[in-house]
Amino acid sequence: MDFASSARAVAARTTTANTAANMYVAGASGAAGLIQSFGSDSLKQTYLEKLYGGEWAGTMCLTEPQAGSSLSDVKTTAVKAKDGDDYLVTGTKCFISNGDHDLTPNIVHPVLSRIEGDPPGTKGISIFIVPKFLVNPDGSLGPRND
Repeated sequence: MDFASSARAVAARTTTANTAANMYVAGASGAAGLIQSFGSDSLKQTYLEKLYGGEWAGTMCLTEPQAGSSLSDVKTTAVKAKDGDDYLVTGTKCFISNGDHDLTPNIVHPVLSRIEGDPPGTKGISIFIVPKFLVNPDGSLGPRND
């Protein structure tokens, strides 16, 4: 059984026992599924095992106070960092289920954002993986992501 199948099996059991607790499993599974479907090999190597294995939690950071369900109104921005392939993401998100807690050592946040200079509307929106703690090349946790 692969990690995704294991996560779905656990989610089915926890949903029937405690729907609120299942949100923690579902958040990790959803973030992992996003990375599995669209992430680079590096992202997959860094995050999938720990998300599907339940060691780390996951969320979805989509809506903003001024945007509601209108994704074209997203104002969170991403600016390419001076060193490397990373981006600096700045903005405010709301309604983030399991957004911050101390149940797991790390929380992985997929965040909708607009890269500086991209077109307005939904065509200019990208999604970034923003961990609560940065991940070192050896997989250990680094400093808190600010």
